[in-house]
Amino acid sequence: MKDCPLKRIMIIGANGFVGKELSRFLNMFPVYELVKVDRKAEPGIISCDIFDREKLREILIEKQPDHVFFLIGNAKTSSITKSLRDNCESAEVFYDIMDELGLSNKTICTYFSSAAVYGNPEKNPVKENSDKMPLTVYGKNKYAMEDCLINKMKNGVLINIIRPFNIIGVKQNTEYVIPNMINKVIELDAMNNTIELFNLNSKRDFVAIGDICRLMKIIIDQDIKNEVLNVGSGVATSIGEVFEMIKMAMKIDHINIREIITEETVPEIYADITRARALGWSPKESVNEMIKKTIKLQKRVLYDKE
Repeated sequence: MKDCPLKRIMIIGANGFVGKELSRFLNMFPVYELVKVDRKAEPGIISCDIFDREKLREILIEKQPDHVFFLIGNAKTSSITKSLRDNCESAEVFYDIMDELGLSNKTICTYFSSAAVYGNPEKNPVKENSDKMPLTVYGKNKYAMEDCLINKMKNGVLINIIRPFNIIGVKQNTEYVIPNMINKVIELDAMNNTIELFNLNSKRDFVAIGDICRLMKIIIDQDIKNEVLNVGSGVATSIGEVFEMIKMAMKIDHINIREIITEETVPEIYADITRARALGWSPKESVNEMIKKTIKLQKRVLYDKE
């Protein structure tokens, strides 16, 4: 019996947090051949700026991927122009080239959007067809790109749109909510037992990166196409509750908190994950489990520096 051909999976944005974790996860399975692309050159990664049309075209012609994960995005920039370029125009460039090469109706492309497209929902849990009322520049640009992608779906282009909620993972940058709080506690000055935290009553849906990777494997294996999927835990957890979990995991009795309330804060948002569950997926890793793993890593990194 002949061996089954490997599925060739291209990951664009392979050097970002999600890209690295998805690459590591898929590498555990011998049925995939990974093609990793990022503008930052590193061993095992093809260096290409997404706006370099000629080089991107060459890569696609040579590699002929079966499935593409488009992970480019920038939630942190305050520049409207850069946000538009990173979160909207980059995907338009990519899909234009796919169309030119005749790959858009052959290769499935899974595009990562964001739960930021929902803004402050009138009702929870949020369904994929709930109203889109993005509050941030990032959310507005992701929504603009979604609008374009959905129109392409209607024309036969093979696309999935993934809307992750608050992603958490062990190697996540300390700019993000949970690693940031852990880092503040680890570096707490004994002489000043006070830290600043934002919007303690704000409730979010935290989903582990490992759970997201498992869903992406299902999408590959089942050749899922033309789906829009929320990816979350389906549970709302407040920032205050998360901080209490951190304190318990680190065995800390008391810390003074200076709370900062920011404008445009979403009081509560969590996902309806019925569609994702229908594919045979369900979240496995809890917020508390991810907190404990993250604390262990961040302590090791801090001690290594010392």
